[in-house]
Amino acid sequence: MRGEGVNDTVNQGDTKSDTKGDTKQISEQHRALLELLKAKPKISRLELSGILNVGEATVSRHMKWLKDNDYIVRVGGKKEGHWKVLI
Repeated sequence: MRGEGVNDTVNQGDTKSDTKGDTKQISEQHRALLELLKAKPKISRLELSGILNVGEATVSRHMKWLKDNDYIVRVGGKKEGHWKVLI
């Protein structure tokens, strides 16, 4: 169906805050991004796209989803900052 991506929907009754630790709802690509960010918090989107063999726009879209759903947060600025995985 249009507008329904894999694992993009929230179970009925779930709220944004109670899905924070619900890792079974995230896609394999999201899970792979989380593992890479845990291992190398200062990794760039370009590096991530090369490792995952996807475009930078795809990495950006997935990272936005992870930020919006409280799985990751950026600590510091673009050049000297790093990613913090919250789960």
